[in-house]
Amino acid sequence: MIRVAISGIPGRLATATAAGIAASDDLDLVALYNPNRGGEAFNGIPISVNHDEIKCDVVFESTEPTVVMGNLRAWRKAGLHVVVGTSGFTRERFDEVRSFWGE
Repeated sequence: MIRVAISGIPGRLATATAAGIAASDDLDLVALYNPNRGGEAFNGIPISVNHDEIKCDVVFESTEPTVVMGNLRAWRKAGLHVVVGTSGFTRERFDEVRSFWGE
């Protein structure tokens, strides 16, 4: 079972992804992240406001382009694998991610 966290809940893409994970036999939604939703829960899972509280195998990152880079740095620092669903990535952003993540 792959333990997945979602960053950006309750956004549309994050919510749709959560539904897909719930329907999966080999994925388990174990954590949620949104710094503006502390104290709330989604489908019974508390929403964390602290990157360090997220314990999972992979993070699905679906936040806004204005905050995604900071989140990617935090996930990298935590040693987590990440799938990015955020739109608006330019070549410069890809280069920036490569600079702190590696190839």
